[in-house]
Amino acid sequence: MAVAVLSLAGLLGNVSELAYALVLAVLPFAYYFALTFKFSVIAAADHNGRVAGLMAFSLAAGSGLGPFLFGALRAADAPVVMVMGLLIISGTLISLLIERQIAPEALPSGA
Repeated sequence: MAVAVLSLAGLLGNVSELAYALVLAVLPFAYYFALTFKFSVIAAADHNGRVAGLMAFSLAAGSGLGPFLFGALRAADAPVVMVMGLLIISGTLISLLIERQIAPEALPSGA
């Protein structure tokens, strides 16, 4: 989460080509690393497969709603980077709350 927020913070103000390129390199790495970890935690804790079946839906819903949300914020001259950062933080907090409710023996080793 910290890498994603720092990457978005790197896009504030006057952005150089180097800063933009660094964000384009770092942000996807952090995203896919976190996504893989969260999927492994969910799969290990979901013994009947119901939640694991919804993971693809959640990715598709995010892919559909994300551009709409960005466009709506941009059209309203809202602070896009700040709102996206708050969404990342709130999603992470929700994930942490859910993870605390999972029994420790259900988590993958090393988690």
